[in-house]
Amino acid sequence: MSDLTPTGDDRDAGITPDIGVSIHEWRTRWAQIEEDREDAPGEALEEASALLDEMLDQLGVEIRAPGAPETEDVVRTREELHDLVERWRGDGPATQGELAEAFDEARDAFEYLVSGRHESEDDAS
Repeated sequence: MSDLTPTGDDRDAGITPDIGVSIHEWRTRWAQIEEDREDAPGEALEEASALLDEMLDQLGVEIRAPGAPETEDVVRTREELHDLVERWRGDGPATQGELAEAFDEARDAFEYLVSGRHESEDDAS
């Protein structure tokens, strides 16, 4: 029997997403988020945070338990973004400087996931 044949109750077993298509979609969405940033920095950060969540999920990056050392910074950035977005949503103290800095961190995490992660995997082979 093929390793690609679904087994058990997992309806998605054996299905591998087309990461090339995903990266194109992610870059398109990120470009729109960048455009929205100037007029609505809080909303743009919230959208960036949601996009990073989707990317981490689709790439199978563990976010709940201690993960691989190469993804620890991305997971930590995700947690910090969530905290800041929650403060911003709740009209808590979130300065424009904090939003700008968090957005830069989100951009770094985004770039790592779409390009740097693959480069480091290529280097390891």
